[in-house]
Amino acid sequence: PGGRAGRGGSRAGAVWRGVGTGWPAGELRARTAAASVPGTLDAGLTRIVQDADPSLPTVPPMRVSEMVRYRYQVNVDGNAAPWEGTYWKLRSGGLTIWVGAAWEQWVDPLPYCLPCGRPEDLPAAVEWARAHQAEARALADRARAFAEAEHGAALARTRDVLHCK
Repeated sequence: PGGRAGRGGSRAGAVWRGVGTGWPAGELRARTAAASVPGTLDAGLTRIVQDADPSLPTVPPMRVSEMVRYRYQVNVDGNAAPWEGTYWKLRSGGLTIWVGAAWEQWVDPLPYCLPCGRPEDLPAAVEWARAHQAEARALADRARAFAEAEHGAALARTRDVLHCK
């Protein structure tokens, strides 16, 4: 129950928190935050940095231990690939929804994540996962096994964040 890794979170929606950065990554992140839908997607920018639009709304940050309580995790690039964020999301036990990646990652997301080309399509991706629970669970299980087997030792400090060995 709850946010224990391997089970997915008890909150049925998706979550994403990020920092608004400069264009073009900042624009992608602002669109992700704007796609938020109560009960489906809790997405938001926690602060604005660099040359991002200072008028964009912000939300309070959320700890990883809180985000893993959601059934679905959203992964969005910024000025760089979200390396550690990708790891804990894959390891969380919840389905990772991957918004169009511009950066090369340490993982090819297709075998482990639900691809989502545009932030505006995130609510539909969550609805797909809700309607296809067995397929979503299989992706999440493959992602966790991959993260633990291939990258667990290299990113061991993230285990302390999750408190879910």
